[in-house]
Parts: sequence; C-alpha cells; structure tokens
Amino acid sequence: MDRAEALIDGDLPRLFATARAFDAAGCHYQAARTLLLAGGEHTAAGASALTDHRLTLY
Repeated sequence: MDRAEALIDGDLPRLFATARAFDAAGCHYQAARTLLLAGGEHTAAGASALTDHRLTLY
C-alpha cells in the first residue's frame, strides 16, 4: 500500500524508501519495479537492477 500511495501522491522520497525496504527484505524484483514506476532517470536504475538479479518484468 505504501508504494501505491506514494505513486498516487507523487511522493518520490517515500517511493524510494519503499524500494529500499523491498530490497532489504530480499524482494529485489519489487524494489526494481518500484524504481521503474518512479520513471524518469530512475527507470534505467530499475532496469539495471532487474538485469543484475537476472529478473524480468512481465
């Protein structure tokens, strides 16, 4: 819910905090997906994280 609310509110700091929480919990796919959802320059970081963890976005 935090990620959805942050997206709706356009709250990038909260969105990045959510990505860090996903990463710390070992949910690398969700962390990378969160960066992709952030858009802009963060899209490349999310795509790179997916590749680094050998994950794909469906």
